[in-house]
Amino acid sequence: MAVSKKFLCTVVAWLTATSAASASAPAWSYVKDADSYSNLCLDNNQLGFVCDCPPETLVCRGRGIEQLSSDLLLPDSTTDIDFSRNEIVSVSDSITWPGSVRTLDLSRNSIEEIKEGSFANLDALRSLNLAHNRLSNLSTSAFAALRELESLDLSHNFLTAVQSEWLLPIPGLKRLDISSNPLGM
Repeated sequence: MAVSKKFLCTVVAWLTATSAASASAPAWSYVKDADSYSNLCLDNNQLGFVCDCPPETLVCRGRGIEQLSSDLLLPDSTTDIDFSRNEIVSVSDSITWPGSVRTLDLSRNSIEEIKEGSFANLDALRSLNLAHNRLSNLSTSAFAALRELESLDLSHNFLTAVQSEWLLPIPGLKRLDISSNPLGM
């Protein structure tokens, strides 16, 4: 079986980062290929920001992040993700979120668009915070995959209406915050 040089470089880069990382900073890869390999939790990554990575958690709050790439790779055991206080404009439908995520905080960004299917594999998500963004309209199926969602915060956006189609697929929703939106305008 032939093994490509690029594959070997990826493995070597991953092993190097893994051995350099402490037990409190797991080796989480951000991109798939060796040429742009980076680790969200290591000081010497190529991303221009470092996240805090306590066990099963990723905290990238206030890091100046402008987009969440489809190359974002997180361990399957991640349960809590915080990308709040960044400069994210849209949530891509090509991100593969870990299915174990229970809380996702995207508040205080500049999100104007959530693409259909953006949250497709978040089967265990219980809390989604989209407060303090620039959302004015949502796809009718923006939250269709979030059947376990209990808390949805859409406060402080630019929503002029709330469509029942957004909420019908979420049977267990217990808390919906739509305060400080120009509803009915």
